[in-house]
Amino acid sequence: MKDWHRVGTYQITKYHEALRDLYKKYGPIFRQNWAGQEVLHIFDLEDVKAVLHAAGKMPVVPPIQEGSRIYRLKKNHSVGLGNLNGDDWYEMRSVVQQIMLKPREVQHYLPQVDGISIKFIDRLLKDRTMDGHIEDLHNVASKWFLENAGEILFEKRLGCLDGGESEIDAQNWIDSNRGIFYYNAILKVATMLYKYIPTRPWKKLVSAEDYFHKAAGKHIKETILKIKELTDSKEMTEKKYNLMAYFLSKEMDVKDIAFMCHSLISEGLSTVPSSIQYNIFCLAKNPHVQNKVREEVDKFIPKDGPITVDVLNNMSYLKASVKETFRMFPLGTEVSRVTQKDMVLAGYLVPAGTVIDLNHSSQLRSEKYFPNPNQFLPERWMRGSDATENAFILTPFGHGTRMCVGRRFALQSLYVAMARILQKFELVCSPEDELGQVFNTLLFPDRPVMVKFKERL
Repeated sequence: MKDWHRVGTYQITKYHEALRDLYKKYGPIFRQNWAGQEVLHIFDLEDVKAVLHAAGKMPVVPPIQEGSRIYRLKKNHSVGLGNLNGDDWYEMRSVVQQIMLKPREVQHYLPQVDGISIKFIDRLLKDRTMDGHIEDLHNVASKWFLENAGEILFEKRLGCLDGGESEIDAQNWIDSNRGIFYYNAILKVATMLYKYIPTRPWKKLVSAEDYFHKAAGKHIKETILKIKELTDSKEMTEKKYNLMAYFLSKEMDVKDIAFMCHSLISEGLSTVPSSIQYNIFCLAKNPHVQNKVREEVDKFIPKDGPITVDVLNNMSYLKASVKETFRMFPLGTEVSRVTQKDMVLAGYLVPAGTVIDLNHSSQLRSEKYFPNPNQFLPERWMRGSDATENAFILTPFGHGTRMCVGRRFALQSLYVAMARILQKFELVCSPEDELGQVFNTLLFPDRPVMVKFKERL
């Protein structure tokens, strides 16, 4: 088993490419040292399955963002689900998933999500250049997502797409979140000196975290106060402030409620805007797929009609296209676990307590699992396709009981927005156009997505 102690010639933003090349060089298992923290990298799918299956109902994970975890401890914030293990994690997860993973609870917000997506389309129309491009698609998509998050968590419009001070505040919020992920990536490969001496990346992280917590905290406090006022006056109605009222009814600590909100916003801002750009790019690059998805959209969504639950249930090819986009452009590099018992992986004895990064996303373009892996083929994921046997490889929201609790909200928003985009626009790009990714804790587009939005008449 080889030891790997540095990224070598790669910048940290190309960490995913370094992993790919090291896999080719060292094979399906190798050891790495991140600033004193030893990590075992696993690539073989059977070994990945073995680790995940052995984790049981309470998988143990290392800190997702160590810098942010230390910040939260210093500030006396909740460290959040991603940094908890054991009974503390299980208790909080059990409370949260009762509402956030039930389709009916998520569908409650579908009319609002659809309304915000229509506003998103209006903004895209407004922002188009003379040749049909959107110069700042990532930020516009981020504001669209943040507006959704405000409606779901606080049941209010934040004005993220309205211009003026509200949009400036939204942009600052978005920038702070981007800084959190970027500086956590830098600290991932830094020495642990920042735990004792405030290094420049640590100061930048603290500044970004401070702004994010202040921005989110304002809305959280206002919403909790409003719920208490309505409850005290007996004016609280069923389904009003659905998500937040539920958290309060379960007597969750206010710090934990606050962090659940922070987490949903932060993780969503770091995944959903990127995902919608990847989807737009993949459909522009594959017009035959785009036309097929659009036929489904036109069939089930009246031009001036709402997107309902029944409509979404019928959009099987759109959902397959989104899934294939996750394969082409994964959101992250690994799923991490800490082994709870001794295991044999790739022929080596791995002792309990070993931190393992499961890098099965590196197999998403492997000929072994996906014929014609560089072709965009949503049909892989349609019911009855042989390729669905390999669905285990595709884990854009994590795996098992550690899977992201906000995934149903994220997917609903993504499906609705893509349907509205295809209803309004033809997406066009040059066949030579390419899009890569950069590592900033998660994987983001490495350049602006320069797709033409041609309005359909």
